[in-house]
Amino acid sequence: MYFWIINVSSVFVLCMFFGGVFISNILLISYRKKLFDHSDGRKVHNSAVPRLGGLAFNPVIFFSISLLLGMDLVLGKQNILLKEANDIPELLFGFCAGIISYLMGIIDDLTGMRYRNKFIIQTLCGILLITGGIWINDLFGIVGIYGLPQWIAYPLTILVIVLIINSINLIDGIDGLASGLSGVALLFYGLTYIYLHQWLFAMLAFAALGVLIPFFYYNVFGSHSNGRKIFMGDTGSLTIGVILCILSIKIIKESGQDTSLLPNPAVLAFSPLIIPCFDLIRVFMYRIRIRKPPFLPDKNHIHHKLLAIGMSQRAAMITIVSISVLFTLCNTVLSEYININLLLMIDILIWMLTNMWLTFRIRRREQKQSIHKYMRIKHFLPAFIVVLLLNSCASTRKISYFQDIHQGSEQRIPIPHEITIQPKDKLSILVNSKDPLLANLFNLPVILRQIGSTPTQTTSQGVSGYTVNAKGYIDFPVLGEIHVRGMSREGVASFIKEELKSRNLINDPVVTVEFMNLSVSVMGEVNKPGRYNIDKDNMTILDALSMAGDLTIYGKREKILVQRNENGVQQTYEVNLCSAGQLYSSPAYYLQQNDVLYVEPNATRARQSTVNGNNIRSTSFWISLASLLTTITVLLVK
Repeated sequence: MYFWIINVSSVFVLCMFFGGVFISNILLISYRKKLFDHSDGRKVHNSAVPRLGGLAFNPVIFFSISLLLGMDLVLGKQNILLKEANDIPELLFGFCAGIISYLMGIIDDLTGMRYRNKFIIQTLCGILLITGGIWINDLFGIVGIYGLPQWIAYPLTILVIVLIINSINLIDGIDGLASGLSGVALLFYGLTYIYLHQWLFAMLAFAALGVLIPFFYYNVFGSHSNGRKIFMGDTGSLTIGVILCILSIKIIKESGQDTSLLPNPAVLAFSPLIIPCFDLIRVFMYRIRIRKPPFLPDKNHIHHKLLAIGMSQRAAMITIVSISVLFTLCNTVLSEYININLLLMIDILIWMLTNMWLTFRIRRREQKQSIHKYMRIKHFLPAFIVVLLLNSCASTRKISYFQDIHQGSEQRIPIPHEITIQPKDKLSILVNSKDPLLANLFNLPVILRQIGSTPTQTTSQGVSGYTVNAKGYIDFPVLGEIHVRGMSREGVASFIKEELKSRNLINDPVVTVEFMNLSVSVMGEVNKPGRYNIDKDNMTILDALSMAGDLTIYGKREKILVQRNENGVQQTYEVNLCSAGQLYSSPAYYLQQNDVLYVEPNATRARQSTVNGNNIRSTSFWISLASLLTTITVLLVK
């Protein structure tokens, strides 16, 4: 036993050490390569933060466990390890599922992935775990069901695995929440497996806990201003989700052999995960009830509700993690005295009442804010009416830009977000060298276009380009297919340059990459609406509006709509030009290719329209009508 206690302690310390080292280096690389999670209307953070902290999880955990088990074999502990031989297939297939989810998370963090593809890969992870022998073979009295036949157990196991993985992924909304809830569950599972003498799974639990501790430090206590803050991203949440699936379902499988060792195994397996799982089910049911797509992100999770009643991020995180600890301990103790179905109903009732109370508090807070706002308006209403009657022109507060900028004030400019290459983009790639003939092998031919049809017709030269295909590849001479999706111009140029040098094709290449067809559309109340080419890497909304000749006097400065295609989903952002703070913090400040800017007309322009009888609501119409009636009356009286 002491041998395994040393192994468990050692793997915990190793993962904590290597995790701290790797995450600090991932931070450095993320800031250098500008690999950030940018804020939007749904996310809580307001600045660009690296989200690749989860890259350290899988390598650190698997390396530390493999290192210690290998050292045990080298030191002649084969007999002790042979006692755990029955668990090795489960652990190996679990590692395979972890690697697949890890790779899926990397792809999702860097380029994005559709939910359909995610579910396919998560289902594959479930099949791998079942193949290794990790599946739910008993419900231990839930809804009166005990042993399960395989044709029911296998689909149920896959459903539970998908539920747990997605619940950890979607609960990761504020600093420290996903890592805190996962840390509580891993500690509980680790102690349970030590009690059961399942040492390999105890090592897995404490290895994952060890790597989460340095991440939790950087995530919660790190600051973006000094470059020490990081998110785990989908790479981390999916990796931890698979590990929690292995540990939770294994308890059911292991305890099924001897139920006298512990309280109800179903309670032990799922109580630590009750908060994220209940939250996921509630949010999905709510979205379906209001006829919204269940996978469309919103701000209806439990942590969003706590923030909405006025809690800080840290207070909300501590509250939810504390509730999770309370649920786990109470359920474990009460399962010895209360029927599991009654206990489950009590948990659901408590969860429903808590969410109803939070919803009530949110609405009451919004009502107080509305009343307070109304009282302020009522206080200034007489003066407002006088000003409105005396001044029929538009207020300068709706016309002037940057109204919150004053002499000597400073505004934080967001980190420039370089435009990345997407499918259907067209690139111009030119290779130059001291040997022009050698460089020409890697350049596309120049196209000659004829102009006119007379004998004196002339020709002009056009530059050929590379069109990025649907999979993100271009076909480059000699080098073949190159994956450029998600890369910047500089990244493509650097990659091609290194390939030419490493293959000894050109010793001194100079590679220039330019965009050929990137543009944005500007519509609505601007002086020159149209489609404008993007001529630099960091094009802002101010650049686009300047090219369109600025807004007309009838354009809404406080509500510029920017429509953007993000991973196949059309996102709409609102930009307020009247506030520099809101403008610079908006994720739409830096434009991307194919963005559409729309400037809405203000009320004055709407009243001037004759469509649908709006001319009747025009002030000039009623003034003219009153003038005509007055003239007719005077003539009749005379």
